[in-house]
Amino acid sequence: MLCAQPPAYSRRRGAGACSLDGLVALSSRRLAVLALSRRAGLALFGLVALAPRSARAEDPGGAEIAARLAYVVAALEREEAPARTWSDGWTFAFAGLAVTQGALALTTTDPGVRAATIAGCIKSGIGFAARVALPVTARGAATSLRAMRADLPGARRAKLRAAESLLSQSAQEERFGHSWVPLGLGLALNVSSTFILWAGYHRAGAGWFGLGAATAVSQLQFWTQPTGAITAWEAYTRGAWRAPPRPAAVRWSLTPAGKGLAVQGTF
Repeated sequence: MLCAQPPAYSRRRGAGACSLDGLVALSSRRLAVLALSRRAGLALFGLVALAPRSARAEDPGGAEIAARLAYVVAALEREEAPARTWSDGWTFAFAGLAVTQGALALTTTDPGVRAATIAGCIKSGIGFAARVALPVTARGAATSLRAMRADLPGARRAKLRAAESLLSQSAQEERFGHSWVPLGLGLALNVSSTFILWAGYHRAGAGWFGLGAATAVSQLQFWTQPTGAITAWEAYTRGAWRAPPRPAAVRWSLTPAGKGLAVQGTF
C-alpha cells in the first residue's frame, strides 16, 4: 500500500533542497549584477580616458599663462621696430663714417688732417664692430615668437618661457646700454685719440674738434637707445600682465634718411 504523503524526513529534505536552490539563484543574480557594474565602470573609465583634451578639465593656470603670454608678446611687438631702427641706423652710420673718413685719409696730403681722419676712421670702425658683435635681441624677438605654436597647453608654456627669456634679455641689454660702461669706454677712446693728435702731431685744434664731435655722437647713441624692454620687464615682474599693457608715451630712435640720419619719435 502506497502512502499519500512522503515520510517526514523526505519532506524536510525536499524543503532543504528548495532553500538551497533559492540561495544559489540569489547568489547568481548578485554575481551577475556585480559583473555588470564592473563592466559599466570599465566602460566609463575607457570613455574618460579616450575623451579629447578639450572635454577634460582645463589645464591648471591656463588663463594666467595666456594672460602672461599676451602681455610679453605685446611688449616685444612694440619694442621690435624701435630696436631695429636704432640698431640698423647706428650700424649704417658708423659704417658710413668709417668709409668716409678712411677715404679722406687716403686722399689728403696734409699729415695733420690724415692723422685726424685716421683717428676718426678707427673710432667709427670700433663703433661699427660693436654694433655687429653685440646684436640687439629685441630687434627680432617678436618675429621669432610668431613661428612658435601656442594651440596646446604645453606649447603655450614653452612659448611663454621663450618670450620671458627674450624680454628679460632685451631689458638687460638696454640696461647695460644706458649704464656708465659704454659712456666710460667711449670717453676713454675719444680722449686717447685727442691726446695722440695733440702730443704726436701738435694738432690741438683738430684733437679738440674730434673730441667734441665724437662725444656728441656717443651721447646721441646713448640717449636714443630704446628703453621699452626695461619698462615692460619691470612692470611684468610687478604683475602688470593682469591688466592690458600700456604703450610707451614717447620713444626716440635714430634712422637713416637719405645720405644722413634722422631722429624718429614714436608717440
